[in-house]
Amino acid sequence: MEIISFVNQKGGVGKSCNCLNIGAYLALKGKNVLIIDNDPQGSITSGLGLSDSADDKSLYDVYTGKKNLDDVILDIPGTKYFVAPNSIYSCELEATLPPRMGFTILKHQIEKLKKTFDYILIDNPPSLGALLTNGIASANKLYLCLVPEPESIKGIQKLQDTINKINENFYLDRQIDGVIFSLWDERRKLSKDIFEAVIKMYGDKVFKTKIRRNVQLAETPLNKTDIFRYDKNSIGSIDYEKLGKEILKHE
Repeated sequence: MEIISFVNQKGGVGKSCNCLNIGAYLALKGKNVLIIDNDPQGSITSGLGLSDSADDKSLYDVYTGKKNLDDVILDIPGTKYFVAPNSIYSCELEATLPPRMGFTILKHQIEKLKKTFDYILIDNPPSLGALLTNGIASANKLYLCLVPEPESIKGIQKLQDTINKINENFYLDRQIDGVIFSLWDERRKLSKDIFEAVIKMYGDKVFKTKIRRNVQLAETPLNKTDIFRYDKNSIGSIDYEKLGKEILKHE
């Protein structure tokens, strides 16, 4: 089972969009996929119209010990993937989760589902805290999400320091295994300059496929769906299919 966490302490870099649409693609290819919304902002939860369901059962209940992860998983009609939604109440977890033990709750819950799913994809909050620690500790692969803007790459070293600290505290060996660029505009020299700078840092871990900026991707949350159900012929669908094929090659 592959457990992939999408990370960057910056917001607006495509973590939720990547997590959802890569999951949708993998499900279309016959994989059993669980998408975990580990971000209290709940972009995936709201973007699929699950906010009302999350009021009854969500990842917040898992972290507070009221439910197991398996109890909060939702079957999404018309899709072949499942979602564990989140609630705004999870914001308070950063202050209330107990040190160390509280940082591996998600990891232990995921271990119970090893025989159920081929892929578990985790969307994480844009902050360095307890929830991100859970998301990193739970994964066997970390995908760094970037956009071709200077602000997007400023905090990479701080994120790497956090990963190193988690490895040290929990005897793990997590590292950045893939880098995804979103909101790509081939016409901008800045985009290419930043891409080349990141290549120097991560080499062949940077995926060749870039997710281009396009209207259809921006519209999917308003229509409570993923890009493949919304417009299978869109630029977004084409790009995520190419990216999905790259990911499958790394299995």
